[in-house]
Amino acid sequence: MQTIDSLSNAITQIIPKYAFVLDTGSIIKSTISEENILQLTKFLPKICKDLKPGSYIHKSKLYIYRVTTNFILFLLSDKDKQVILTLLEDIGQKFTLKIAREFKLHPNSSLGSIIQSIVFSVTTERGPELMDWMASNNSIDDKDAYKIAMKTMLNLTDELEGAKKKVLFFQPFLMYDALGISYLFQIPFPGARGG
Repeated sequence: MQTIDSLSNAITQIIPKYAFVLDTGSIIKSTISEENILQLTKFLPKICKDLKPGSYIHKSKLYIYRVTTNFILFLLSDKDKQVILTLLEDIGQKFTLKIAREFKLHPNSSLGSIIQSIVFSVTTERGPELMDWMASNNSIDDKDAYKIAMKTMLNLTDELEGAKKKVLFFQPFLMYDALGISYLFQIPFPGARGG
C-alpha cells in the first residue's frame, strides 16, 4: 500500500478531507466521515457510467476524480478551484500508472473473464463421459477436458440413480493451477445413469 500512502501524503498537504474508493464500493482509505462517504458511494454506478478515467466532476465543495477505470478519488474542499485542478493534474501524472498496477480490478475481472474452460459431462453406466467442452485461449485440449470430466463426475460414483439433488461444489485441479466450480444436476438422458 505504498502507493496509497504516497497519494495520501500528496493530498493531505493541500486537502485534509478525501477518500479513495473502488468502483465496487470498497473504501480503500477515507478521512471523510463514514456516514458521508457511504452516502457518496451510493452514486458510484452513475459516477462510473458518466465519468471517464482521467476526468472529474465538481459540485459545490465536492470533487470526484476517476483516476483509473476502477479507482475513484473524492475530495471535499472549499479551496480555490485552480488549486484543486492543479492537484488533480499532479495526481494524474504521478499516480495513475502506479494505481492501475496496484489495483488490477478491471471491469473484465468478472467471473466470465476468469473462467478458463467449461466442461459438460455425464455419468453413464460405464462411468464418466465427456459430452462437450469450451476453452478460452485454448487453455485445455480434448485430453484435458476428459480428465476434468472424469475427476468431476467421480463424485457421483456411489449415486446409482445419478445426481438426484442439484449440488454446487468447488474442486481443485492442481495440474492446471485452477479451482473448479462444479454443478451436478439431473437431465433426462437415456444413456445417463438413472436415465
